[in-house]
Amino acid sequence: FMELCGKTLSEGNWPDPETAAGILDRKVVSLTDRDGLPLDGGTTLTGVCIQGNRAMWVAAGDSRIGLFREGRLGWLNRPHRYRLMLKEALQAGAVSMEEYQAEIIRGSALVSYLGRGELPYIDGEAGFRLLPGDRMILCSDGFWELLGRQGTEELLGKLDPELSNLAELATECMERPGRGRDNASAVVIGYELFQERERVR
Repeated sequence: FMELCGKTLSEGNWPDPETAAGILDRKVVSLTDRDGLPLDGGTTLTGVCIQGNRAMWVAAGDSRIGLFREGRLGWLNRPHRYRLMLKEALQAGAVSMEEYQAEIIRGSALVSYLGRGELPYIDGEAGFRLLPGDRMILCSDGFWELLGRQGTEELLGKLDPELSNLAELATECMERPGRGRDNASAVVIGYELFQERERVR
């Protein structure tokens, strides 16, 4: 992902999120084992590329990218699950309410991810403007479902300026009684301006 972004930026252009996701999808599809057989694997995608005070972000799957700005968290992408597909079909009149209710039990199934061979859903934006103090979080479904939007917002608000206490705070949240167990991982990016120099911490 970073190689792809670096090449495009070196040519003076912002990477297109849909193009980037498509290239990565084909790369995953083409992976083979030691015997040359297709691995038939897949992975969700969350990626952020930053240059100066601008960013490109892209997502496919049910991992999330969030923007924490002025104490509030907003999710930038949607979880690409069967529930989303059903909702769109219902709104378009392609399925009845009875059909929707019969199918929604499978709503958590993943419908868009790298390695699928085609991506019915890709969320992204290029040239997204960052402001001093912004924090972006990239996290797995196990993380955002565990903490919820409010819990994730509270965690981001407690981070120290160097973001060094993320692991401690996240572990504390995940060890609370009643929490389920799932793959829960997160990366936080902090953006600041220092003496007219832009940098990513």
